[in-house]
Amino acid sequence: MKYIISLFIALAFFSTPASSKEQHKLEIRPVKKALLELEDIESAQFVQTKDNKGALSITLRPEGTKRLADYTASNLHEDLALIIDGKVTSMRKVQAPIRDGKIWLTPYDKQEARKIIEMIK
Repeated sequence: MKYIISLFIALAFFSTPASSKEQHKLEIRPVKKALLELEDIESAQFVQTKDNKGALSITLRPEGTKRLADYTASNLHEDLALIIDGKVTSMRKVQAPIRDGKIWLTPYDKQEARKIIEMIK
């Protein structure tokens, strides 16, 4: 079975409710081309954090590192989504340019992280 692991650029839009009974709706529209693909990933590992939670640490190859650095420098406060087999598994707001080619996704439990790591191998 081949897994598709892509980091898509996702734009989130909030719509204002017509009445107070309606709740805010979040609409996610990923672009058609992924920012990063499986071949851009050098390695992935589970890292235990100090608060006894876990993180998924992903290290990119040079080409992926450059694309991610360029994109995040130009798109602060936008959302990035990790999409695996068509499902959003993580979505984070860009807080600062990611120039070192390392992506940390938290919190992740060990079992969940291992599934993703096995897909990457």
